[in-house]
Amino acid sequence: MTSGVHVLHFALNGATSVEPRLGLRYQMKPGRAITAGAGLHAKTESVMTYLAQGMDAEGNTYQPNKDLGLSKAAHFVVGYEHMLTEDIQVKAEAYYQHHFNVPVENDPTSSFSLSNSTEWFTTKDLVNEGQGRNYGLELAVEKYFTRGYHFLVTASLSDARNKAMDGVWRNSRFNMGTVANALAGKEWQLGKNGKDRVLTTGFRYSILGGQYATPIDLEASRLAGTQVDSSPVWSEKGDAVHKLDVVLAFRAARPKVSHEIKADVQNVLNSQTAVYHYFDSRTGRMCRVGDAAGGGRSGGRQRAMPPVLRTRASACDQLVRGRRSVIANAQASRHAHPQRR
Repeated sequence: MTSGVHVLHFALNGATSVEPRLGLRYQMKPGRAITAGAGLHAKTESVMTYLAQGMDAEGNTYQPNKDLGLSKAAHFVVGYEHMLTEDIQVKAEAYYQHHFNVPVENDPTSSFSLSNSTEWFTTKDLVNEGQGRNYGLELAVEKYFTRGYHFLVTASLSDARNKAMDGVWRNSRFNMGTVANALAGKEWQLGKNGKDRVLTTGFRYSILGGQYATPIDLEASRLAGTQVDSSPVWSEKGDAVHKLDVVLAFRAARPKVSHEIKADVQNVLNSQTAVYHYFDSRTGRMCRVGDAAGGGRSGGRQRAMPPVLRTRASACDQLVRGRRSVIANAQASRHAHPQRR
């Protein structure tokens, strides 16, 4: 059993949270264990949220959220661990999270929850009256690095919802549902006696369920000249994101120096899933974020990345270079100032 208390104090507005936590582990037999944990967790929001300024009807500036409290959540988790072999482990976990004191807009008709926001800050008047709940299952199979290779496969199924001041439980923006990853790596020893030359290859394939969004009323947006959301709020599920990364590296090591050349290619398949959509007032249509025809915005669609080539010298080599530099500087100083000899 492991227990403790974590204390968080936010000096900007004096908010404080005392958080007890507990972890349990029962070793059924060698290689098999049941785990459980519970605890209270709190967090601050972005500093910009606290310092954002608004302006009242008289033209005076004010900070509506400087005294905003801490968001809090009670976490509960149970798990099972099983060593299938000496280097392969299976883990399964079930968890539940109850969120409270979540910042939401201080309006009984509003569905705005800061937990759904991806903006830098907001000047909306917020209060710590929101709630949320997350629960899910996670499974992982891992082979530790032995005999020159390793792998890890993970999968999770979850549900995330929240409630603002209007009292309606809705999908969270980040209610992705299914998330899965598979990665593996292999090393080949190429060197002979006294030489360390290693070729490394690896890949990672990820699937992330799409985010939720609020539908856009296209006709109303065209009439208003700006984006107008439709209903129901947070009801439109986005497409899942698929991503494949590969890596190839070569390392050569000697007693005092080692070098590594690495090629890292991300999103090899050039997947271009639209993460979300927006209304472009200049063209009067909805566009995928990253679509050049929609005003040239970028960053919300998957992009393939060119190979990243890296070379690196070990710390041992850098130390040798540093010592040589010190010696050279000392010798130059003695030649420049012979009276110091």
